[in-house]
Amino acid sequence: MQLKNCPQCGKRLPSNIKSCPDCSFEFQNNSTISNKKSYRKIILIVFSLLMVLGVVCGIYMLCKPANSDKMSAGSDSNGMISESLTSDTKDILADSIDINVDRDNTLEEKKDLSDELKNTEKNKLSEDASDTVFEETAPIGVYISILDNMETIVINDDGLAYYYYDSEFFELAIPWTYENNEISIPLSKLHCTIKATVDPEDPSNLTFTSDSINWNTFTASLNEISPKDYLKRTVLPYDDDVEVTTDGSMLANIGNMTFEVPKNFRNSSDVPASIADAALFIDTNPENLYSGGLVITGIDWSEGLKDKEAFIFPDDKFIPEEVAPLLEESISGFCEKFTISNPSETYINGIKAITYDINGYFNRNFGPVAGYNSTGKTTVFNNAESHRFVIVTFLENTLETYSNLTNYQAILDSAIKAP
Repeated sequence: MQLKNCPQCGKRLPSNIKSCPDCSFEFQNNSTISNKKSYRKIILIVFSLLMVLGVVCGIYMLCKPANSDKMSAGSDSNGMISESLTSDTKDILADSIDINVDRDNTLEEKKDLSDELKNTEKNKLSEDASDTVFEETAPIGVYISILDNMETIVINDDGLAYYYYDSEFFELAIPWTYENNEISIPLSKLHCTIKATVDPEDPSNLTFTSDSINWNTFTASLNEISPKDYLKRTVLPYDDDVEVTTDGSMLANIGNMTFEVPKNFRNSSDVPASIADAALFIDTNPENLYSGGLVITGIDWSEGLKDKEAFIFPDDKFIPEEVAPLLEESISGFCEKFTISNPSETYINGIKAITYDINGYFNRNFGPVAGYNSTGKTTVFNNAESHRFVIVTFLENTLETYSNLTNYQAILDSAIKAP
């Protein structure tokens, strides 16, 4: 028999008794109490859930006004369900609230991402605007040396600069930079970078300086002519057989062949008059005592023949043993105390060529590069159709830090026959 304690006097009594015989305490029905407690718990849970749901719906309606009708319908539906809420429906409603919360979190993340994208775009526009101001404040114009009018620097609004010295020395299409009121222009022919500090309020005078001994400081004043008009001028090299391209590199047209010469070389006027079909290019750097010379010359080996067209020097006879004597005779016009060795045969763009190693000196006709003990390469092309050998010779006093041999190979690879 199950027993229970009287809550008033503590006497042990049978579980089905309705009142205590000692203190007359009356017991209520247990199932009624249990049911009341359960209903109170359910009502409390439902009320709490409805409060949370109301807050979530309010936030969602603020973020998505277009969905407010759907949220209202959902709230009404939830209100109807809550009237007959059981433990099972309570779990379903809780899951629904979790989904809504996750959805709101996602919406917040999307809103943050949207704000971030807007800020990024705003920053980009600011940078673009800053670039525009940068271009406007850069010292665009034609600056001519005040002292002797021999040096001119053109700063164009396309980001390229041009340097001219007495119509003899030039460097074209040089990318310039402008930062902290200072313009910088790297000069490949002079192996240095020149700079000038700009007064934003008065950029009419600029003093161009460099840390290199290859550059002589000078002050230039802004000319009235515009860069566009000044750049219409024609740049003429020394040799009639040489053309200057828009980027400052050169095309040498020798012996019915064309070669592209990089812009770090400059065309020189020191070719001996005795060499008719030839062009000389030099690259010097006094700061590290580098000196390099490139000579492209053509030899008409059919000269003196009565019927030139009937005789063509075939490739199978164009061999080192046959070519070496002619090559030595040609090179002696601009080199002395030289030796050639290690011949190698190849074809470059369909033209047979033989390349030799060479050691020797450029003679006194070659100014800045004369007298240096140098090494390099000499290559002979057989342009059979025009009855010419075209010889490309390059000598340099080789330094560990600088060499033009890579450029020399690029010059050979650019060889094409004239139409």
